Formats: sequence, C-alpha cells, structure tokens
Amino acid sequence: MERDYLKGREGNRANAVLAAAGYNFHLLIRSFEALRKTSFAYQIA
Repeated sequence: MERDYLKGREGNRANAVLAAAGYNFHLLIRSFEALRKTSFAYQIA
C-alpha cells in the first residue's frame, strides 16, 4: 500500500474502510467476470 495522506486517527479509520471497500469491489468484479465467462461457455456449447 502507498502512504496514507489522510490525517490522524479518523484518517486511519477512513483509509481502512476505503481499502476494504476497494478489495470487496475487486472481488465482486472478478466474480462477475467468472460468471460472464461461464455463461458464454454454455452459449457456445
């Protein structure tokens, strides 16, 4: 991770929440991509 530019304890808390949200969004995008690939494979077969 890069430097936290937010200030103080509130900044640390906000950074942790935003990092977790970004990670969860990444997982969501990957699951949608896997679902799309699976459904596309069934359309071909």
